[in-house]
Amino acid sequence: MNPMRQRQIFIDAMQFAINDDEPATFLRLWLEGDWESLQREWPSYRVPEELKRHTHPEP
Repeated sequence: MNPMRQRQIFIDAMQFAINDDEPATFLRLWLEGDWESLQREWPSYRVPEELKRHTHPEP
């Protein structure tokens, strides 16, 4: 993934979290790559396709 795109995705997530009532929970799930939970709990946050493609399944 392009480093500039990575940066923008991260900035967008931080801005979203700042404006949310539960920023710590959102950021924890985001950093864990739990895209399903993010989509379920924060439907207004659109998980970028680049992140969905780079999900590592649980062992």
